[in-house]
Amino acid sequence: MFTVERVGRVATLALAATVVFTGCTEPTPPAETPAVSASPAPERGPITFAAPGDPTGTLAAEIQDWNAAHPREPVTLRELPMSADARRADFLERAQSGNGEYTVMAVDLAFVPELAKAGAFAPLAPTDFPTTGLLNASVESGTVDGTLYAYPYTADAGLLYYRKDVLASLQLSPPTTWAELAQICAVVTRSRAEGCYASPYHEGEPLTVSVLEAIQGAGGQGFDPDGNPLFSHYAASAGVSWMVDGLRSGRASTASASLDDDTIRRSFERGGLVFMRDWATAWPLIGKAPDSSVNASQVGVVELPGANGPASAVFGGLDLAVSANGGNLATARDFVSFLTGESQQRERFQATGAGPTIEALYSDQTLMGTDELGSVLSTAISRATPRPAVADYAQLSAAVSDGVAPVLAGTASASQALAALQGELSGIVAKR
Repeated sequence: MFTVERVGRVATLALAATVVFTGCTEPTPPAETPAVSASPAPERGPITFAAPGDPTGTLAAEIQDWNAAHPREPVTLRELPMSADARRADFLERAQSGNGEYTVMAVDLAFVPELAKAGAFAPLAPTDFPTTGLLNASVESGTVDGTLYAYPYTADAGLLYYRKDVLASLQLSPPTTWAELAQICAVVTRSRAEGCYASPYHEGEPLTVSVLEAIQGAGGQGFDPDGNPLFSHYAASAGVSWMVDGLRSGRASTASASLDDDTIRRSFERGGLVFMRDWATAWPLIGKAPDSSVNASQVGVVELPGANGPASAVFGGLDLAVSANGGNLATARDFVSFLTGESQQRERFQATGAGPTIEALYSDQTLMGTDELGSVLSTAISRATPRPAVADYAQLSAAVSDGVAPVLAGTASASQALAALQGELSGIVAKR
């Protein structure tokens, strides 16, 4: 079972994060920056680690352990918003202004190429940051033009959370296909005033991820690995149509278009939903909110359903990057190595649900086989599809979100919107 017993050793960190939002600008080529290495002139001293907030307190405990062992090289945690879009905007603005306040950054892997090309990160020396034995998708996410700029930190994948108690009372099994999900919701909604299912349809990266997973559920992909759009294919139409049909039929929460991961989870915990799509890192948070009426024992997790069986989820997670504008790079190097070590990855998975990036750990039954999440996440990650590792991914994502949002709102047809979206995305790619 997941534990957060280490958290009691740490006082609550309440650190304010200043996020500067800027419009999307063309990335500028990075200045030549030496690879992060301890030689020939090690730089050591205090550093700042910028990362999304951790409700379990595990990250605060890890930093306390580091600081106790390195009193002359203390790490200060700067907690950033949970929104990947907001963190990207903050990192990009700092790169463009040469701000080196954040020495080490936890970066959503989809935005590593853009930020690396904008000069945000120092390259990581291969001798100090070996990648053998790490998840290939994680390594590729941090590698830009053959150079490693961000080191694999956590892996994640979209999963379907469900109410065990509700399905048991109806003598039903969790769904593996869209049709089964629709049938269960048709039964559930007859006796419940609440919704049945929700996936994050909030405009921005949450909606883009939901669209990509719907397309993958139909057996296709939104983009090829080079970022070329595939929205004219049948799978795109089938996936978006499934999203729209869910809203019209009542299977999906009618409020989905305004919900992100956190608000969906709160609704699920208050009994407002029977199913929700969320990342694996939501697992240890279930039932912890003060107003939660659902406890962890009532919740199960399975792979996302698709048209003909379990769907390929979007591969997610965080990479660790070192600022090209910061100092004390030797300390930064050692801190990254500390956070990504095997023992830290084991403890982090058990406490937070964040998947390891060391491939062998997924075969370790003492770690992954002792809890329901472990086996499900192992399979989901092995089948997950990475978002394209391209510098213009943020533009592509914004176009997808803006293009599909009117369809979900009922103000545009799926066929017309997807045709226009394919043209817009192709235009973005043609400007590379």
